[in-house]
Amino acid sequence: MSAISGVISRQVMPACGSLCFFCPAMRARSRQPVKRYKKLIADIFPRNQEEGPNDRKIGKLCEYAAKNPLRIPRITCSLEQRCYKELRIENFQSAKIVMCIYRKLLVTCKEQMPLFASSLLSIINTLLDQTRQVDIQVIGCETLFGFINNQKDGTYMFNLEGFIPKLCQFAQEEGEDEREKSLRAAGLQALSSMVWFMGQHSHISEEFDNVVSAVLESYGGPKKGSENLDTDKQGPQSRWVQEVLKNEGHVKPSPEVITGVPSWRTVVNERGEVNMTEEDSQNPCFWSRVCLHNMAKLGKEATTTRRVLESLFRYFDNGNLWSLENGLAFPVLKDMQFLMDNSGIQAILLPTQLVLLKHYFIPCLLIL
Repeated sequence: MSAISGVISRQVMPACGSLCFFCPAMRARSRQPVKRYKKLIADIFPRNQEEGPNDRKIGKLCEYAAKNPLRIPRITCSLEQRCYKELRIENFQSAKIVMCIYRKLLVTCKEQMPLFASSLLSIINTLLDQTRQVDIQVIGCETLFGFINNQKDGTYMFNLEGFIPKLCQFAQEEGEDEREKSLRAAGLQALSSMVWFMGQHSHISEEFDNVVSAVLESYGGPKKGSENLDTDKQGPQSRWVQEVLKNEGHVKPSPEVITGVPSWRTVVNERGEVNMTEEDSQNPCFWSRVCLHNMAKLGKEATTTRRVLESLFRYFDNGNLWSLENGLAFPVLKDMQFLMDNSGIQAILLPTQLVLLKHYFIPCLLIL
């Protein structure tokens, strides 16, 4: 009887819900849609904490959000509260599941990102502050990486710049244990997307000097093979002649310059996710070279290129890294010049060549 009355109230007498209160099916509340997203969220989290999230339910929740964009703020509000609650009681597995949902939302609901961007950025900031849980900090960096790569404009440029000091701190984490290494890699991974984002919108952060320092800490010089060992035994005149021949195109450039600095399209797929092997994605040196690649792409005009090179020169000067044998300046600037040449930026490379002349060739001539 109640079901029949409900049908009548909805189809025949839609205004009688406020008049008849004896039949539950005829009340106005019975005609409100069920909050399906709450059930979907509850089904995602497993009863056994050792089990993983229900990926099928995550997909259903994201599809529901895409079809009902007005409910996205309520969905993310529920997820945000759940994440803070799990972090507070140190149930980190459930907090990780919340971030899996957000990362899926980034891809599925890219057009509706303004509806949940502030919520996600707030959670990421909280994750980066979990100093006792490195794996949570790593997840925060990876989520920030995905968030930046899915941006279509510079709306959140100011918000994203606030993360740079923390990311630089992670990228300069000392130690060679797996814990420190993974945190360095995650910090540099997020910085690589940050530098790419700057290039997309022709903007260089005020923290760019700190970014350069953090990136070059893990850059490392070229690996010394048999050819490098023979070169080290040669005098400054022979090394100078070899570099002149390389610059004139008579000698092939070092293969490390080509293979060690991959293009951004190779690193990131269309969904803004890492498209590399696990070994590379957990290697700080790899992400440092990706950052340098993106720095080279910043040089779309002379003013921007000069700003990038000045930050590099300051870092080399402060660390006294101009030594030809053991310094970092030569391999870094050689890679930068190679990348800029490939980008068609030759005219604005004169400052680099002049600085190289000052630090390398003139001292060699004085020795001779």
